[in-house]
Amino acid sequence: MLDQFIRNLAEILETVARSTGGTIFRNDQFVAMDIHRPGDFINSALYFEPLSDATQAQPVEEFYDGNGTGEVMLWSATTTADLSARGWLPAESPPFMVNVPLRPPEPIAGVRTTEVSNSDQLAACERLWVEDFPFKSCVPCERGSILGESFLEGGKIPMWLACVEGEPVATSLAFTSGGLTNVEMVVVKREERRKGLGTYMTRLAASSAPSLPSALLASHTGRPVYESLGFHAITRVTIWHRER
Repeated sequence: MLDQFIRNLAEILETVARSTGGTIFRNDQFVAMDIHRPGDFINSALYFEPLSDATQAQPVEEFYDGNGTGEVMLWSATTTADLSARGWLPAESPPFMVNVPLRPPEPIAGVRTTEVSNSDQLAACERLWVEDFPFKSCVPCERGSILGESFLEGGKIPMWLACVEGEPVATSLAFTSGGLTNVEMVVVKREERRKGLGTYMTRLAASSAPSLPSALLASHTGRPVYESLGFHAITRVTIWHRER
């Protein structure tokens, strides 16, 4: 299941990177995305096969080095070889959590939720991602810097925006492929946290394919929310990062 999740995540990041004119490299071992400027985990390489030899990271390094600025990341569904001698640093390994199919959430009074369908809604999501999620390298937020309008084309990755009195306060998105729904970008504006919005937006995304299980990677702050919905951790993802 984690292997399918990594492939789902790769498709999401590919779509994000392409929407801003980024470059994609894909082979049987990994896929790598680069928007050629700081973009936090958008600039990532995701391995589909075990990285058991540190030299296997060389093609990723060659893809990124000299082609832009900012940190890059390397993800693997399994424990990897030690990459520290090649300049990589280990990052915190987030828990991979899964759940049975969920029913849609009950409405929250005063909260209006819509599926993102236009450029203004997309820009509102982008602002929340940068200002209230760890996209620290993208501050200040410039419209279209990490989410271009082509992200909406085809509607294959639905994303939701919640507003209170017309003010954007939360986002989530989902991507379903290979019998699994990947829940991503559950972001709640700092001032609106601890009001049930994280639970609501997670359930909204997870229930978008109501007959399928859902999965996500949890942060420290998000894990209690996900556990309250029935998600349980089954393993961890290995992540490395380095400056180029």
